[in-house]
Amino acid sequence: MGNWLVDAKAVVSRRASHAEASLRVRQEVYLKQVVSGILQEGQDEEPIWEKADPSLAWRHSVLIDLLSQLDDLETTVTDVEKRLTFARTVHQETIEKYDVEWEEAITSIRDECPQYTDLTLKPQLGLVPIGRDPDSGLWEFAHLQTGEIPDRDENGELVLTEEMGIVFVLIPGGMFRMGAQKTDPDAPNYDKDAQSDEGPVLEVTLDSFFLSKYEMTQTQWERFVGKNPSLYGAHDYRANWDRTPARKRKRLMGLHPVEQVSWDECEDAMRRLDLMLPTEAQWEFAARAGTSTFYFPGNEVTSLQGTANIADGFAEKNGGSSSWKYESGFDDGYTVHSPIGRFKANRFGLHDVHGNVNEWCRDWYGLYNLPVTPGNGERKVSGARLRVYRGGGFASTASVARSAYRNHSAPDSRYNYLGCRPSRRITTK
Repeated sequence: MGNWLVDAKAVVSRRASHAEASLRVRQEVYLKQVVSGILQEGQDEEPIWEKADPSLAWRHSVLIDLLSQLDDLETTVTDVEKRLTFARTVHQETIEKYDVEWEEAITSIRDECPQYTDLTLKPQLGLVPIGRDPDSGLWEFAHLQTGEIPDRDENGELVLTEEMGIVFVLIPGGMFRMGAQKTDPDAPNYDKDAQSDEGPVLEVTLDSFFLSKYEMTQTQWERFVGKNPSLYGAHDYRANWDRTPARKRKRLMGLHPVEQVSWDECEDAMRRLDLMLPTEAQWEFAARAGTSTFYFPGNEVTSLQGTANIADGFAEKNGGSSSWKYESGFDDGYTVHSPIGRFKANRFGLHDVHGNVNEWCRDWYGLYNLPVTPGNGERKVSGARLRVYRGGGFASTASVARSAYRNHSAPDSRYNYLGCRPSRRITTK
């Protein structure tokens, strides 16, 4: 990174000379067009490039494009400088500084948490232990590069702020039945709404992995990537059509999930953070959290009350789109996405696995008769052009938010109901 910065800064340093060259071309064309009567002197108008000498117009176009690319490169230099500074200090800031906390976490995971069978963790570069969730009993870790370490309140619950980084849950490995079927009510994973591509039901065994407790927020994305692509930004009137008291809305604005991010953009951002998108198998295993029902709270749509943000009666009456289908008897209090963590978590302590925004997965879309990669369950697909996403969103009916439901789109697609939930591999001894 240091060597790259030396070369990149040398290239950026030449921007002024290229800007001068562009100005000289502009002045030359301007004067020629004044002499020929195309422009009047003193008006200081932009030359009419369509009527300029083709070689000069081409040169000007190339220089303008070059200046734009140099501006982008300068932004990248700033980003890489920050990443280099973090890289030089990350061991001290996340391992040496928290050696006592790491020893406590490693001992607890090994000796006190039966969920983590035979898992001997080592300190994970870039993460800081923040204790066990009081309800799930699973260990949670703060990702320092994406923000600050969150505090816990007197009940052990995390205090959510715009400044907080990604919080990872250490998901215990194990075997589960993936998918759904609607032919035999007495067979595993029966689901009356099961689709053909959700079967056959498979037994998949996964290693332990880290998965974000929440969907990635707009603030976390913007803090790292540099821009917020979301359609429903925190100040959008529909994003604020909820029952949150007005005095509290301001501090919750940056906690809405990021959306309108493509799979390609997510993959690039995750790679730069040494993170990744979860596989389909990891996503479904974590969303089910040991259950085999349609949704982790149960089989009935009513079981989602207080658990999920979907297209409901509230949205239907408060600005929802006429193209949406609604669960009219359901009321979650939101028109579009809600701030993260507003709904009940599942048994692994994960929030918003049903609804709010859909979440990209790592896999190419493929049928369940294809083999999977041992350990993470990634489907071995060749020749595919579509990537998978899961979980349903604020514009979805309940059936689309089921644990087994699958959807797919081109990797460059962007939708205002589609975001991401980062994951991370475990480094072992």
